Amino acid sequence: MAITEYNTMDLSLEEVKVAAGEAQNMARWGFKFSSPPPALGKPLEGFYVGFQTGSFPQETITYLEERLGNFPVSWVGEVTRNGEIAIGNIESENMEFTDYLNRWVNLMGAVTDKKSTHTSVKTKDVEATAVIFLMEGTKGDRTLEFTLKFCKPMAQTAPSGSNTPALFASGFSLKYDTFVRGVK
Repeated sequence: MAITEYNTMDLSLEEVKVAAGEAQNMARWGFKFSSPPPALGKPLEGFYVGFQTGSFPQETITYLEERLGNFPVSWVGEVTRNGEIAIGNIESENMEFTDYLNRWVNLMGAVTDKKSTHTSVKTKDVEATAVIFLMEGTKGDRTLEFTLKFCKPMAQTAPSGSNTPALFASGFSLKYDTFVRGVK
């Protein structure tokens, strides 16, 4: 395969797109359950929700550092893979899919349509395993995938009072205990 050289000073943005292809949109994510929350049962067939986020699941590595014979030496001390991710601008072709997510969030406080029942749900009944994936812009192929284990929903983001449509978007945060990164 021949290597092509480009003079980046002379190329326009449209010429770069023709040569290198469209840039990856980092905001287009998809969400599915690989193991749904037991308290809700299985979601509807074909469950899928699209969303936007500004963060990736990321591990935190803590190093232990010492000096041996006046030389600095470090070891991997602890790797934590827990965290949370904000899920916003939720979109779905089927409102029953987003209703399923709303019922999942409502499980945390056992809320009914009349009042809060002030009862709690067991964590094992709320936890789920979710798969989130970054989608390539034109074809919708998965380019990056994360399996979030022991997920629990956090509070929903309330819509703003603005009349700007983008600000009406709501969402929720997802807390997870560990994740596995997969590249497609």
